[in-house]
Amino acid sequence: MSGMMAAYNVKQALSGREAEAKTAVHFSRWLTGWWRRDTHTLSNLYRELNPCWLQVDQGVDELAHL
Repeated sequence: MSGMMAAYNVKQALSGREAEAKTAVHFSRWLTGWWRRDTHTLSNLYRELNPCWLQVDQGVDELAHL
């Protein structure tokens, strides 16, 4: 998806439809939005699964055997 959006923004800039700086900002905001949504979704999923390696109170030595 990011490659498709990058290509779209390049096309907009090269065709003169949008300023290069504006397309860069648009792409950055779009990518940041995807990152935030994905990390939020994955964080919630892992919280629900409650894997042992996610427990903060466990030390490194306890996790070494996994």
